[in-house]
Amino acid sequence: MAIDVASWLQQLGLEQYEPAFRENEIGDRVLPSLTDDDLKELGVNLIGHRRLLLNAIAALNAETPAAAVASTPEPAPIPASAPAPVQSEAEDFWAPRTCLHLPIPEYEAGAEMLAEAADAILIGDLDLARDLVRRADMSVLFEHAHIVMHKLDPRIQRKRPIKVPAGKLPKVASRMPSAEVTKALFARDGWRCRFCGCRVVLPGARKIMSAALPGAIPWSKKAADYNHGAFYAISASLDHVVPHSAGGTNEEDNLVTACWTCQFGRDHFLLEEVGLLDPRARPPVQDGWDGLGRLLTKVVRPTAISKLVRPISPKRSVLSRAEWFASLEANYPTSSDRLVHVLDGCADLNVSWNLNKVLIVRATIGEVALDILGIQPDGLVEIPWAIAGQKSAFKCFAETIADAISGAIVYETPKLWVVSKAAKRRVNVMELLEAADTLRPALKLLQSALLADRQG
Repeated sequence: MAIDVASWLQQLGLEQYEPAFRENEIGDRVLPSLTDDDLKELGVNLIGHRRLLLNAIAALNAETPAAAVASTPEPAPIPASAPAPVQSEAEDFWAPRTCLHLPIPEYEAGAEMLAEAADAILIGDLDLARDLVRRADMSVLFEHAHIVMHKLDPRIQRKRPIKVPAGKLPKVASRMPSAEVTKALFARDGWRCRFCGCRVVLPGARKIMSAALPGAIPWSKKAADYNHGAFYAISASLDHVVPHSAGGTNEEDNLVTACWTCQFGRDHFLLEEVGLLDPRARPPVQDGWDGLGRLLTKVVRPTAISKLVRPISPKRSVLSRAEWFASLEANYPTSSDRLVHVLDGCADLNVSWNLNKVLIVRATIGEVALDILGIQPDGLVEIPWAIAGQKSAFKCFAETIADAISGAIVYETPKLWVVSKAAKRRVNVMELLEAADTLRPALKLLQSALLADRQG
């Protein structure tokens, strides 16, 4: 059924976003697949508005598949030996596929950031590691995985009737192999999910990172609670090709590496029941990825971890405004007044700042709000803090600021252009203030780039 996107937005009371949807060619074929990050890139910066839109999109998706299923004849059983087609959003609903839920680009980006964080921990740079782990905690990853793992969804599992042998099948006594065998099988599979192909990470690596970076990785055993996006989506597990509940054994040829999304999304179903192709028909990828296993081989004892962990003051996370500025002054005398003066002097360029645990500097251009700076009470500056998917436009700002700071560089990540010093160490507030004369020209370049992107 065709959807008039403009009318749909108007019914939701969100017609102010119609120009952005129109300029980005968001029609009825694209609308059902929009994610939270997509909405941010469209300039929907208010959380309440994004939730309204995501709920309305979910309602659309709930209606469409039902009609498709109703008009589709009951499918015949799909043989496990069927040839593997190229999987795409346009393929037949009942066609065999490699995985339940195609991974999104953030899977690869999250794995890369966790890899860099592991390396930072091993060289003792916990500030950089904490920053990378925080960036890898993308809500879109949690939501993408949670929709598969949380409950059965006919749009995803696509369960179809098959002939199951009568009678109760015997189960092997032990559900999972030993830790040593498990690790060997992960290595055999190149530390990649044999279904969707994404890189996976050892659950043990998360525990080591949590010990080295207290409070950096949100984690809970309760199904309804939020967990760290990257670790939740790409943690490694072993999956029985023939499920344990159906008599599957712990023999090596019945076990494959799977990300949590694919493992728990399939639940107890046979491959044929959910239309999955046999992952063993595709050879594993061996490209040097180790699942962050280097953390287990190089940092194995709690005493080794404790040497890396810096004491954190209990007051650090609950500083009042006066205490925050006092901390900044203790690290960089005379910086507080200068910082406030510089930031307030950019108010005519729609720059504002607010202070909680971190002083966030925000530039608002039209409907887009970018957190261009994040300043910690110890005076270290993150450039940027969060830029809502505006990576290409932010590049000119980053390069202008870096050119004005002695020894600063600009480097690229999958989602950002980042300003730092050598070895990815952060700029400090005094270095930023020394480059204050460049802030206004950099902001004007950023405004021009954003306007050009919107018009282009």
